[in-house]
Amino acid sequence: MNTFDNFFILFTEDELRIGRRRIPLGQISTEILNWDTETFDSLATATERFYASAMRLFQTRDKQHILDAQKSANAVFDIVLKLPPYCYIPMDMDLHYNIFTYLYLHTDQWDEAMTEGTTGRKLFLDMFENVRRLPEALRTFRSDVSYMLDNYFENLPSRTKREYGAAFMRYYKDMTLAREPGYSGESFEQSFPAHVNFVPLETEDGIVVAEETNFGELPAFLYTDLYRGIIHGNIPRRCHNCGRYFLLTNGYDTRYCNNVAPGETERTCRKIGAHVKEQAKHDKMANTPEGKEYLRTYRRLQARRKYGTISIDEWNAQVAEAQRILDSARDGELTEQEMRAAFNAIGGEKRKWARKSGSGS
Repeated sequence: MNTFDNFFILFTEDELRIGRRRIPLGQISTEILNWDTETFDSLATATERFYASAMRLFQTRDKQHILDAQKSANAVFDIVLKLPPYCYIPMDMDLHYNIFTYLYLHTDQWDEAMTEGTTGRKLFLDMFENVRRLPEALRTFRSDVSYMLDNYFENLPSRTKREYGAAFMRYYKDMTLAREPGYSGESFEQSFPAHVNFVPLETEDGIVVAEETNFGELPAFLYTDLYRGIIHGNIPRRCHNCGRYFLLTNGYDTRYCNNVAPGETERTCRKIGAHVKEQAKHDKMANTPEGKEYLRTYRRLQARRKYGTISIDEWNAQVAEAQRILDSARDGELTEQEMRAAFNAIGGEKRKWARKSGSGS
């Protein structure tokens, strides 16, 4: 049976499966990276209250504290169990929301939980500790992974497994060096507790070998999901428009997510992102003499293509020529006068427009 601190996830080659749900590797860790700050703060407050009330109950062994302990536990579960992967996992919700009430009604379980050194007491105290550590562990996950992605993976020359491996090696080496002997913080390890069981799984494509992994805490699953995703070429990436993370798959160098863009009602970042970037490039280009002349020429050719006075082949050739002139001007190979003459000569400006207007032969 799945619980908050003991749940099972099935991993196949490039995805994880929860019931009938198929989720790409890396998708859930990406969602946690986008977790809003208000929910985070609410969880931190709720876990502090829970730990204090639960420990008070176990230290005093006074059943009068059961109601407060259950109420504080429910406040934590109201937040955590709505998050992935918990929201996808079949769970006995009644058990979670009545865990202390259950103790009250069963004398044998109560006696064991209140007796030092028993298995039952240890299970409860471990659960209390997992809840207490959760907000800080999630903050660390988000902080460390965001730093790794933004500083080691964002500017890769290509989006391949080989490049991802090289980027992770650089990150791993840097983090290891920062924690050499004498370093006051914790050592750098990417090792997380889990129990693995290999099982047959019937899928749409036939029976495959799946990895059924048992996790005792959420952060261990998130790191596993993240790194398994990277191994298979899936990686979270920060959208260049809205700043939120999205899962980049299949090696495509996509810079924009498919969420509705800020200030828009329907258009996504991916739809408007390329336009915004191109406009920014044009704005920057327009600040130089050669850029202004290139843009003027480009718009002239664009208008001719629109009205059919030049063919697609002519358009491609003339734009390529304009880009060549732009590069030469930037490299200082042309004077300003030579540059303007070269741009004006592209496409035979006067003759083409005369033909369109009907005023020439």
